[in-house]
Amino acid sequence: MKRLLLSLLLVLTTALPGVALAQMGSVILKINVANPSQTEPQTIPLKVYLPKEASPKDIIDLGDLKLDYDPDTGMYVVHAEVTLEAGQSITKMVQMNDIWVFTEEQLSSFVNQAKELASRLEKTPSADKAAAFVLSIEKKAQGILKRQAETATNPGEHIRTYRQGITVITTIEQDLSALERLKQEASGEEGQGERPPGKGSFRDSGDPDSRIAFLPGSGDAPEGGAPLGRSISMTTAWQIIFAILAFLAVLSVIFFMTWHRVLRVTMEREQQASPLSTGERG
Repeated sequence: MKRLLLSLLLVLTTALPGVALAQMGSVILKINVANPSQTEPQTIPLKVYLPKEASPKDIIDLGDLKLDYDPDTGMYVVHAEVTLEAGQSITKMVQMNDIWVFTEEQLSSFVNQAKELASRLEKTPSADKAAAFVLSIEKKAQGILKRQAETATNPGEHIRTYRQGITVITTIEQDLSALERLKQEASGEEGQGERPPGKGSFRDSGDPDSRIAFLPGSGDAPEGGAPLGRSISMTTAWQIIFAILAFLAVLSVIFFMTWHRVLRVTMEREQQASPLSTGERG
């Protein structure tokens, strides 16, 4: 059986002299193919998957390789049949745009959003929380940039850093959502404090009994209190409810006593009539 010897190397290109395909912002996938036989030529089937983030629009140069999509893995694959002489090895290259990087502008936009939201919370009880979120987002953004710089010459680590950065970006977006909720809560509290009294509203003076419910079409109550027939206080309303309940209780007692008296009279009449019926039968 033929042995296949493929070594794959991802190279993040830099603007170095003597590197023909070196371009800033591009990645070269180098595929080394070797014929392990030292006595006879062989045709080597070459098949290599591109990184999962890559798509046809990201490819700059395929060389003589072919590109296909594998629906089972959801990834693109380059392939070819390579005929090699005994002991021969060659290198195939695929040049792609470097899509495994977060720009400083992208990360700065997150920080700016956080600072803008926090600025609206400076004079609220949530100011300290907002400042902590801003600091956290700044540290995460700086960490991504630092890690990208450290792995710039190591393609495998460079792509791994990008994938880890996606997870960090998710936490940054969660922090921004938390800041947005703080802003909305603060806006709601300010709105309640500044809402002017008017028709159909409650005037809250701190005492629940002093809240006046205005009837539709009655207009605002005067400062001295609510005129009879136009509005009532909470205390008056409860007094009316208790009065109705007391009336119903008294009515129930009267009904029970009347029913009991009628029942007693009926039973007495039945007892008086029973001997007369017995005597007639005898």
